[in-house]
Amino acid sequence: MRLSRIFLGTLVVAILASAAEAQHLGDVSLSTTAVNLATNLACTGANQTFTTGTTAGFNNIGQIRHFLSVGSSIGVQKFRAEIDGIDNQGNLYRISDVMQLTGLFPRQGTVKGIGAFPQIQISITCAPGTGTFSAAYAGDFGSDASITGAYQLAQIDHVNFNLSPAGSSQSDNLVQTPFGNSSGTYYFQYNTTSAAGATLAISCSLSAISTSQVVFTATLANNTNVQPFAVPASVCPLMNVQFNTGGGGTSITGEMIFTLPGLSLTDPCVSGAKNSTPFQQAASAQVIAGTALKQTYICSFNLVTAGANNVAVVEGTGAVCVTAPLGVMGGATAATGWNLGANGQVSFGSGTGTIAKTATVSGGANVCILQSAATQTSGVLTWIQAP
Repeated sequence: MRLSRIFLGTLVVAILASAAEAQHLGDVSLSTTAVNLATNLACTGANQTFTTGTTAGFNNIGQIRHFLSVGSSIGVQKFRAEIDGIDNQGNLYRISDVMQLTGLFPRQGTVKGIGAFPQIQISITCAPGTGTFSAAYAGDFGSDASITGAYQLAQIDHVNFNLSPAGSSQSDNLVQTPFGNSSGTYYFQYNTTSAAGATLAISCSLSAISTSQVVFTATLANNTNVQPFAVPASVCPLMNVQFNTGGGGTSITGEMIFTLPGLSLTDPCVSGAKNSTPFQQAASAQVIAGTALKQTYICSFNLVTAGANNVAVVEGTGAVCVTAPLGVMGGATAATGWNLGANGQVSFGSGTGTIAKTATVSGGANVCILQSAATQTSGVLTWIQAP
């Protein structure tokens, strides 16, 4: 009798064990996946997509964190990449920053997206067709990781144009800003040869307003130096960058570096009491006298010239900054400055941040406005001197 009970108990356990083996109890480990999406794939100039379930090896197995690694080759003039989520109704949502990483040499970049969606899509747009790119995806299940290293670089560093033809206008529209703000520094450069008369404009688009709001405009100097411009802070979920050609030059490169939120910067034009200096001249002249051990910070500047004229703002010592002249805005000499036609205008800044500053400190460099023609040149300059 006792042996019968033992046998019966063993049989019940075996039956239950068999039933459990036939039933899926669910995944108990993190779902991860990694796949190569493209290797030296040719750019098309149009949006190239890779979607889970339709791209070989690219599967969605419940991952929430999504990581895209991209490399672009020499010859890519424009490049944009992002991670998107697709819901059950087929609606597409951007779940990452927009990565723009073209350069003068092969560059690599990474971007991170967060979200649980039935499908994940990688969207890449690059041009021209002579360029190529490689891309890889990895996904896992976990909490939102902090943005550091290459992920942060892709977030704040956006290369809009790289060796793009200078003889035709270029645009990069509706780029998602990483922090919803336009604050940062824009770096522009003519490559090989430059041209006169070109302009740069940055505007912001709001989701509820159809027309974009211009936050910055500049007339570009006719030289091949790197031209940095302080872009003022403004509500800016989507940014548009427009280069309007002057009709010449070889090629251009343009790069936007966004300011991190909460970054502590000491800007005299923000915290200090500013000076305002109107000027009216028919020849090169000094407009600000230097002060020893201080730099001159220019907070805003506007100028109009009656006739055709080359104009530059420089620092230096002696009569009209003739000793050791160094370009502050426009160029280091009148010849390399803004090449303006009759009634040509230049305008920078709103007075709420530094747009340029002198480089020397100990000598107390003067600031001069140089001009190539004997024609009326007038405007106003706001500034402050600080260590």
